[in-house]
Amino acid sequence: MNKDKEIFGIDISKVVFDVFSISQGHCQFKNDATGFKLFLKPVRI
Repeated sequence: MNKDKEIFGIDISKVVFDVFSISQGHCQFKNDATGFKLFLKPVRI
């Protein structure tokens, strides 16, 4: 498996969306433009 790939589980509701990944665990973001920008921001490990 390529070490640069990540698999996400995403649950989207009206107010927030929850994201789970093996490397980051559970995160929750607002379901708006700001929340999506935070989700797409690269994570420094």
